Amino acid sequence: MPQKIQIGEKWYVAATAANTEEQPQVLKNDQTFGMFDRFGDIQVLMPGKEGLYHNDTRFLSHQELTIDGVRPLHLGSSVEESNSLLVIDLMNPDLPERSGRGPLLKGTLHIFRAKLLWQGTCHEHIRVTHHGSERTTVRLEFTFDGDFVDLFEVRGMKREKRGERLPPEVGATEVVMPYMGLDRRARRTRVRFEPTPSAIDAGRASFELQLDPGTEHHLYCTVSCETDGEPVPDRMSYEAALRENNAARRTWLGGHCTVVTSNPLVNLWLDRSVSDLSMLTTMLPTGPYPYAGVPWYSTTFGRDGIITALEFLWVDHSLARGVLTFLADTQATEVDRQNDAEPGKILHEARHSEMALTREIPFGRYYGSVDSTPLFLVLAAAYLRRTGDMALIRKIWPNIQAALRWVDQWGDTDGDGFVEYARRSDEGLVQQGWKDSHDSIFHSDGTLAQAPIALCEVQGYVYEGKQAVAEIARRMGDANLAQELEQQARQLRERFQAAFWCEEIGSYAIALDGQKRQCKVPSSNAGHTLWSGIASPEHAQRIIDGLMGHRFFSGWGIRTIASGSAGSRADRAPARPSTRWPAPPKPGRQPLCSACCKRAWAWSCMPSRARSCCSGHACRASSTGSGSAASARRGPAQTCFYSATSGTWASKSCARMRMCGSRLLRRVDGGVMPDSIRHPSWRALRQAVGARCGAAGGTRQRLILWRSSLRYDFAKRIGLGTAPQNSLRAFGSSLRHLRRA
Repeated sequence: MPQKIQIGEKWYVAATAANTEEQPQVLKNDQTFGMFDRFGDIQVLMPGKEGLYHNDTRFLSHQELTIDGVRPLHLGSSVEESNSLLVIDLMNPDLPERSGRGPLLKGTLHIFRAKLLWQGTCHEHIRVTHHGSERTTVRLEFTFDGDFVDLFEVRGMKREKRGERLPPEVGATEVVMPYMGLDRRARRTRVRFEPTPSAIDAGRASFELQLDPGTEHHLYCTVSCETDGEPVPDRMSYEAALRENNAARRTWLGGHCTVVTSNPLVNLWLDRSVSDLSMLTTMLPTGPYPYAGVPWYSTTFGRDGIITALEFLWVDHSLARGVLTFLADTQATEVDRQNDAEPGKILHEARHSEMALTREIPFGRYYGSVDSTPLFLVLAAAYLRRTGDMALIRKIWPNIQAALRWVDQWGDTDGDGFVEYARRSDEGLVQQGWKDSHDSIFHSDGTLAQAPIALCEVQGYVYEGKQAVAEIARRMGDANLAQELEQQARQLRERFQAAFWCEEIGSYAIALDGQKRQCKVPSSNAGHTLWSGIASPEHAQRIIDGLMGHRFFSGWGIRTIASGSAGSRADRAPARPSTRWPAPPKPGRQPLCSACCKRAWAWSCMPSRARSCCSGHACRASSTGSGSAASARRGPAQTCFYSATSGTWASKSCARMRMCGSRLLRRVDGGVMPDSIRHPSWRALRQAVGARCGAAGGTRQRLILWRSSLRYDFAKRIGLGTAPQNSLRAFGSSLRHLRRA
């Protein structure tokens, strides 16, 4: 076993066992996730983050497999597409002679490990295969431990007092490690082995294996996470757990739209994305909910869940239903300063760990996000447009009304017409927008903005949220409320232009501080105003030019703060102000290049005669649309399309054939398509399949989409000329910025 040495508070490891692992192998299933090294082990050197976690508590802090007391040699490891199965291949190193056996040459034994997470349990299968020519004997040994530290301790928080580790319970085939927390809840790590180990004690189990040439030996290790008040994980074999896991994945995928392209690499990328979302989606009593990310954000976040549900709405509306139901059930009903809660406010984050239950951290149910509440309104309307499910909307209508009251009363405490935030909790978040680093909102001279702070993007969410609820109110027969909300939205838009537009930076100020001074910092936050539709057309073009200019656009992503900005805090190593996000680091935190700017791109690419036909702002979405926060209606855009009836190409402005950014047509020549495709990665997908606008002679690629039992075949040809022989059912976007990948 590698030698670990502790000197004071520092740990050292022998050079022969130095850890070269850069990223842990991560598995997740429901409330349980694990982080392992490439050997499949958990080697914790203080401080360490590897381990098996359940409900934000580390139940297994150490696990290591050795052969004759030394670590096997690594051949390869990979996480399978379901993100719940880790497969590792190992072999024996050169082993010296021992009693009853001669030296064992390297590679004589192949060791296969497979680790599977299922229903609060880590199931492991070990297969040892003898490729030698003589009978041999080896000792396979597991060492293990559980420290029951809270996730926030792993992340660096110090506790003055912890719960009590109770004496382990050792049986013939299992070891139970109990812990009594300060929350008076007992937690247990149960480690079981099959077959019966040759020797077992409180932190070790060993197997003496006698192997004939060409034979295999199978071992199984099961680690269960048990907590008082929760169902005890079912005892089942590794094979049974694997079958149930695969069946659950097939069921999850069976009802979803599948996108296949002509590019194998893009197909792998899409499959990986689907697997990641499948892993993050956890079934709660209220329905499926996408957790924010592993390892540190494997829980419910309001903002992240809402945005993920919006972007996934065209694929599967059940995710949005689960998010709406959960957030309605957890909506704040009273003032709780410690948790930054007020009546009607939507949840920011929920935790179930010991420190959360003892209120050592405020995140048991924490409401410190200013944008979750208006985004809840946006999702409710988008869900109704997509599904027509009035039953759910009627059920959560009181929650929608409570959220509106929060926006008008608690969100705007000074009555200036803008929604602001200011921390009331002693330990909550200082910044409560999507950029929640403590130093993320600042003035051009570098000084931090003082609360209450009104973020520019939040005003856009409120604008769209009120329009969304007006749509719902009209469906429910309350025309007066609908007119009132639409009037409030128009007034907010007018105030917003006057208060937030900053000619000095050619964009909207990132925020107004407590003295109503503009934070004159060019930021990606302004791009969200394109997404919500609050930006005026004359300002939208300037924002687009800025975001796609060299100060923002790096070539693969948009910087959150423009490079070279006066007062930039990049020198203080903040979490976000100098970073670039080409893709969501966790669900809901989307890149502006693919989500927030696409509406305005379509406007900027639209011929002037088509723009003049549009009644209203170009970034307002079609009433027939769905997906990521679709808003009101837009006018016709010029498009190129092929008519299967006439066999000719044409270029027309046609109200029936609407398209904006990455939206596809709803109907083309009678062929019905999904209402909209607005996934945050759709622009990259369009590039990969070869869609290109304005190219002479054009280029054609094949795009196949499935939804349920329906199949849609689309051959794209951009440009005018001879049409392909097969019947085309779609056309290319008019985005001139799109280049072939």
